[in-house]
Amino acid sequence: GKKRQVETRHPRFGALMEAHKSAMMASSSVTSLSQGIQDDVVGVTIRSMAAGSCDLEPLHKRIPRSLKVGRIKAMCSRAFALDVDLQILHFRVDGDPFPTELDDDEHTLAYFGVTDGAEILVNEIDVEAREREEARRREQHDRLVEEQESHIAVVQSMQRQERQILPGQSA
Repeated sequence: GKKRQVETRHPRFGALMEAHKSAMMASSSVTSLSQGIQDDVVGVTIRSMAAGSCDLEPLHKRIPRSLKVGRIKAMCSRAFALDVDLQILHFRVDGDPFPTELDDDEHTLAYFGVTDGAEILVNEIDVEAREREEARRREQHDRLVEEQESHIAVVQSMQRQERQILPGQSA
């Protein structure tokens, strides 16, 4: 039937499905009743990468996958003395080349596909660097506005000169 069609079209499907079964099951929104509550709780390591707290021991927690990112940030705020509003969280599992950003405080760990054994990395936004970048952008914007205003003044001046010359040519 359908399984044979899939295997015929995609010969590596079986091997890939087996290799990535845990990730596929984690990202699946359907949780079978037989899995029970234990699959909804994951063991994670929460490690601070922020300058002021990167030397602190990481947290080892068993937490529900239904926990929202905002609640994890509150936990990190207490554990690592980091401002909740300045935190950026990422997670990775063994073998991930790049961590995935947990970029919405209202979504759950399950939404992002956080699985058992994942590592959550806590970074802090460098406020001073962000302010320097914003100041640089403002300066660049102001410079562009000045250039455009200067250009407009030149064009308007040329148009005035043309209006003064053109009536004299028709006489």
